[in-house]
Amino acid sequence: MLVTVAGPAPHLRACLDSILDQSGEDIELVLVDESADAPTGRILIEYASGLRGDAPHRADQSGRRARHDAAGAPGSVPVRLAGADGPDPAGGHVWFVEPDTLLAEGAARAVVRRLRETGPDLLLLDQAELDWAGGARRGPASALLATAGAPDVVTLAERPALARLDPRTTVTVVKRSLLDHVGLDLTDLTQAAHRRALLEVANRIATLDRVCLLRRPAAAPAGRRPPRAAARPPVRLARSVGRGGRAVGRGVRRAWYHLHLRLPLDRRLALFTALGGRGYLAHPAAVHRAATRLAPHVRGVVAVRRDARSAVPQGVSTVVIGGFAWHRAMARARWVVSDTPLGIPAQVARRRPGATHVHLHHGVPLSGAGLDRAASVAEAAAVAAASARWDVALSASPHATEVWRRAYPGRHEIWEIGQPRLDGLVRAGAAAVERARALYGLEPGQTSVLYAPTGRDYRPQGRRGLLLDAEWLADELGPDVVVLQRHGDTYAPGSTARHPRVRDVSRHLVLEPLLLASDVLITDYSAVICDFVLLDRPIVLHAPDWDSFRRTTGVAVDLLADPPGLVVRDAAELRDAWRADLLDGPEAADARARLRRWCCPNEDGRAAERLVSRLFLDPVLGGQPPAS
Repeated sequence: MLVTVAGPAPHLRACLDSILDQSGEDIELVLVDESADAPTGRILIEYASGLRGDAPHRADQSGRRARHDAAGAPGSVPVRLAGADGPDPAGGHVWFVEPDTLLAEGAARAVVRRLRETGPDLLLLDQAELDWAGGARRGPASALLATAGAPDVVTLAERPALARLDPRTTVTVVKRSLLDHVGLDLTDLTQAAHRRALLEVANRIATLDRVCLLRRPAAAPAGRRPPRAAARPPVRLARSVGRGGRAVGRGVRRAWYHLHLRLPLDRRLALFTALGGRGYLAHPAAVHRAATRLAPHVRGVVAVRRDARSAVPQGVSTVVIGGFAWHRAMARARWVVSDTPLGIPAQVARRRPGATHVHLHHGVPLSGAGLDRAASVAEAAAVAAASARWDVALSASPHATEVWRRAYPGRHEIWEIGQPRLDGLVRAGAAAVERARALYGLEPGQTSVLYAPTGRDYRPQGRRGLLLDAEWLADELGPDVVVLQRHGDTYAPGSTARHPRVRDVSRHLVLEPLLLASDVLITDYSAVICDFVLLDRPIVLHAPDWDSFRRTTGVAVDLLADPPGLVVRDAAELRDAWRADLLDGPEAADARARLRRWCCPNEDGRAAERLVSRLFLDPVLGGQPPAS
């Protein structure tokens, strides 16, 4: 099997896993790297070196831990990375597998059996297209590939209908000697001219009426708006004055936006939006602060909702989302910086020549995201349309780059430079910790426990979605323990904590002071682990529903394979471990160090500086101060 990668391949790992899940008998996997993409090269080297099973936190999209032995081990598929002289497969037949497809279960065994039975020059196979519901749909080729009542091998003259098979919807396994005879390089056989040449000279053509390859559904074309569930009714004059007035206002502001699209870009203007406009927060705020200090030629403006404007620090320029000033800024900003994938309405997110749209991914992905989590064509189309508007996306680590590339497809660059919002966390000293503890009313001698579970698709959000009772924790863990409780969904209403040592901090949007104030983290599969691990403090994983979470939400890593701390399945186990002082120790510290190397290798306190330097000061990107 030959997998040639010529560019970014977001589904490469899943493709290679589907091959290595096959029976290894009479199969060799040859990898050809024709890509200048660094993350792709890392994956190919990893698989060719037999290190696939040594990445302790990696899991496929179904949550399985990578489990294959090193190349050449008994029962495994040998893997080889081709050298500069070309792939030169050792086998008698070559099967070209595109890196964005999957081998169906048992496909390799069926193909090997058919090759032995027929000894063909060409073997033609069927493929199917996956849909967003998880099903597979076969194309029209199945009728032509049917073998019932037909000879095992034929020529094109005997079955001229085979020439009608679309090379994009069928798969070809070719005898190596036939490729040499025709003079074709080991290239992609989806090209119709190559397929036709092979069909004409082949003396023995066999077919296999079986789906052997699965092709992923196509995402929405770039820039196309996602389909709506139902058309919006037209605005009618018979509506009430209030509703009609709002509609007219939206129309006027939309016209204002299109008017400013006709004007030149403001070469100094950068528009920042955090969490859909919920305040001066997270990555955008950190980048804005660094730009103010390092790139004074940039005029930064922060977009906020009307109810969040009062929370913005004095001296920071703001525009209210939906207002005239915001529409003008969206039309004319040289840089548009946001951390919300679907937060900018498509109607005012037009990409202008010379403008740069930057998406700041929030955190390290441990569970499903983007297309990996899309449950319908409409959701997938919305994700694809949004990411198609980006020019640059921020990533924290090689793992994050791999997941973001798959989950949010597009032609944008991915800059693997760390997380700007964590710069302050990395640089924080004892004084910052004391200020954070005072912010949450923690007294000297009290132990603060942050309980921060992730959201769950299969359970109600808010307080009912919590699997541990914070008041029970405060009572059972000891009189000096204060529990800081944070819901997995910060948009859900907060609860009213009645216990004197329980603080509900779910509506506290700035996470970093909360982490500094916490002595211990109790969580499950939340990405907050990759923030808290930077502090090198004890972590407890409360994981009673791992299988359910994996099936319903999907996971990008298997945290339980090499946990960064103690793993408990129920509240009593947690209480007993706490009382026995089993939360920390040398093994737990080593596990946290491994997790830091894996998920946050770039967190040195200078991520915002790196982004500002590359985005606003790099002359290649036009970021230098414009001439006066």
